[in-house]
Amino acid sequence: MTTQVVAQPSSPYPRARVFVIGAFALALAAGAGAAVGALATSSSSDSPAVSRPVTAAPATNFCAGDGGYLFAELASLPAADARPIVRELSPQTRALLRATVLVSAAAGAAPTVPDAATLAAVLGRIGTDDARAIVGGLSPTARAALDSAPPAPKPAC
Repeated sequence: MTTQVVAQPSSPYPRARVFVIGAFALALAAGAGAAVGALATSSSSDSPAVSRPVTAAPATNFCAGDGGYLFAELASLPAADARPIVRELSPQTRALLRATVLVSAAAGAAPTVPDAATLAAVLGRIGTDDARAIVGGLSPTARAALDSAPPAPKPAC
């Protein structure tokens, strides 16, 4: 008597892995959708113009990753809170966020939300008005963490 063993190929994507990947993709799409919606409405012609006082030109010494950190921070906020912040940002900072959204969507990956020290460093490199707008939209807990963060050197990238 002979015994024949038939091996069945195992699935390269077990159910749990497919579920986790699907959940991640859904969360990424929701965050990117909210950020893209906020960016799209910030430059539409039907939104009321925001009058801003004339100040010094915003800093353009962004470091690699600054757009990702800002995008992740804004995407972590509810869309209703993020939209007014994005409307107040300078054209340079909005262009940085748009480029970050496009790169993140093309790569299929979302940047991580920065810790308080990293966010403080990023806010130190963008224009004062932009930093004020972002900090004003943060939760009280995030603002407290930001206030207790150690000061970072200005151009440290």
